[in-house]
Amino acid sequence: MKTKRIEESTKCYHCGDPCESDHILFEEKDFCCHGCKSVFELLQTCELDDYYKYADNPGIKTLKAPTLDKFAYLDDEVIQSKIISFKSDKLVKVVLKLPAMHCASCIWLIENFRKLVPGVIESRVNFVKRQASFSYEPEIVSLRRLVEQLAAIGYEPELTFDDTSQSKPKKKNTKLITQIGVAGFCFGNIMLLSFPEYLSFGNELAEKYRAFFGYLNFFLALPVLLYSARDYLISAKGAVLRNGINMDVPISLGILAIFFRSAYEIFAQGGGGYM
Repeated sequence: MKTKRIEESTKCYHCGDPCESDHILFEEKDFCCHGCKSVFELLQTCELDDYYKYADNPGIKTLKAPTLDKFAYLDDEVIQSKIISFKSDKLVKVVLKLPAMHCASCIWLIENFRKLVPGVIESRVNFVKRQASFSYEPEIVSLRRLVEQLAAIGYEPELTFDDTSQSKPKKKNTKLITQIGVAGFCFGNIMLLSFPEYLSFGNELAEKYRAFFGYLNFFLALPVLLYSARDYLISAKGAVLRNGINMDVPISLGILAIFFRSAYEIFAQGGGGYM
């Protein structure tokens, strides 16, 4: 191992952090610490060099090397039962949160994790949730070994044990239930008040009450628009302001189009609208 004097532009080949005054030079590559160099050597040994092809300096700097007993608690079967999603004699499945994942190289490395740890059968990444699901053979590798190896390469899982204590009853989403209730109540009454639109006889009666019931339907539709549909409209507005689009945008456009078209027919043409 050699050292060389740093230049201002020198960055760690693994993590991209600026190197200090004297840093490690290994195979003509600069490393800011022994941890980054060790991860590079490990990936090289396991023929995972492609990790560095998907992004520049994709690695995560491990500030503290994990001690041997840091993850010893994962040998406890009670703790394991709270983390593992499926377990049999020949197969274990677990989903771990990996907050350090940040680029395509991270995804590629985690999905090739079986090459780093014998016994790992498959690993799949959900990048949006920063989660990875692992399937492994319990006779070859343990949960502790899996987590230790992830931490060693800079992807220490975020382990939570909220469910190890007595499970608390989940709070009901009262707001959503109320929004659905308001929408259902208004919808039912609008259907009843729209009966002149469905009459096949008594056109004079239908004409007489169409405008009146149209006004009632308009005011019944207001709580649906302003309260029940509020979350859709706010989400769509946020997406548009960010110059983006999500599923709530077309939903909101449909809601607004029908509401304003119906309001026009009710107030300008004396019709019943489409509330």
